[in-house]
Amino acid sequence: MNEFQERLAKYAELIVKLGVDVQSGQEVLIRAPLFGSELVHKITELAYAQGAKRVHVEWEDAELDRLSLMHESLAELANVPEFKVAFYEQLAKNGAAVITVYSPDPFLLADVDHERIAIAQRAVGEAFHVFRGYLMGYKIPWCLVSIPNAHWAQSIFPELSVQDAVDKLWECIFFATRVNQEDPLQAWIQHTEYLSTRLKTLNNLKLTSLHYSGPGTQLEIQLPKGHVWRGGRRLAQTGQSFIPNIPAEEVFTAPQKDGVHGFVRSTKPLHYGGRLLGEFSIVFKDGRAVSIEAGSDDDAKTLQLLLDSSSGANYLGEVAIVPDNSPISELGIIFQNTLFDENAACHVALGDAYPLCIEGGDGMTAEELEVHGLNTSVVHVDFMIGSGELDIIGVRENGESIQILKAGRWVIESSN
Repeated sequence: MNEFQERLAKYAELIVKLGVDVQSGQEVLIRAPLFGSELVHKITELAYAQGAKRVHVEWEDAELDRLSLMHESLAELANVPEFKVAFYEQLAKNGAAVITVYSPDPFLLADVDHERIAIAQRAVGEAFHVFRGYLMGYKIPWCLVSIPNAHWAQSIFPELSVQDAVDKLWECIFFATRVNQEDPLQAWIQHTEYLSTRLKTLNNLKLTSLHYSGPGTQLEIQLPKGHVWRGGRRLAQTGQSFIPNIPAEEVFTAPQKDGVHGFVRSTKPLHYGGRLLGEFSIVFKDGRAVSIEAGSDDDAKTLQLLLDSSSGANYLGEVAIVPDNSPISELGIIFQNTLFDENAACHVALGDAYPLCIEGGDGMTAEELEVHGLNTSVVHVDFMIGSGELDIIGVRENGESIQILKAGRWVIESSN
């Protein structure tokens, strides 16, 4: 077994044992691109070794998706097959572990009409809202990971040949996920313990608001009473500890839906709707995104379609802190993939909030979450706002101001 094969095996082990913590008798759902079969085979073998009852694999083909978007009627684009929705919901009800292998092509849908993409995305979001509730509510364990594809790799390393670019991106992924370390499982246990100390610090502060300042950004984000900071390993209602995103460098909570005021500028490209969007700015008033500016009319149109896509899409549902000196940030690479770029910079998300970011939220209905100040939506789209020039000041319940981040780096000490 060569070095790459050894690391791929460690990657699979990390996903199965810590990513979703597969248990004996449990079903597993894997969603992955066709070219990810080598990793999927290793994940499947390990899942069965852990005692999995059955492993279901849903193969995805981005080019087929593009052709569907190009040629299907608008009525068909808005029609999501009921059997597929029912299949996913039944697996969730059964307590299945869900693994998603994500590999975006930043320019895949560049020639597809914006409206057609928006119709399809809205339909999928609405059709799978129950299944998504199982994930957002941590009712079942789930994990999102990435693998390279040729187009993605060459968009990051255009000076390299296709194979060299793919190999280089694999190296970066193995670094970002700590798979290149001698014992990735132990490295992740230590890392999630460190994140836990950050969470304890922030939760003990009892903040009422966060104030962001940086180039193009002056933003106040109020926090709801009873908000909870989350990050690192989570506990599913099945009793399993899991890591939703690998890599994971963030700590996050939910903002007060109507408590976001000011303006914010993105600091990294956003991959959304099969397109790579450049720098953009959003103005918020009483929580709502009221205006946008983007580097091109095309980007502005895509962003406006996102904001108009569904109820709650134009409000924030997540605020996350990531230091500018995180390991991924220090790679100095823009991954053009939110899974990695959001772990290199502070970010916020338009759309749905995680119910567990409010005390007792896991037992609340969508209406109850709204009453407690959280946004609900069928979309959740992160965009990056952090840099080495970003400052964050928190305000406590007693009115005391405390520096959280200075020039993109932690100022407050972690609690033990």
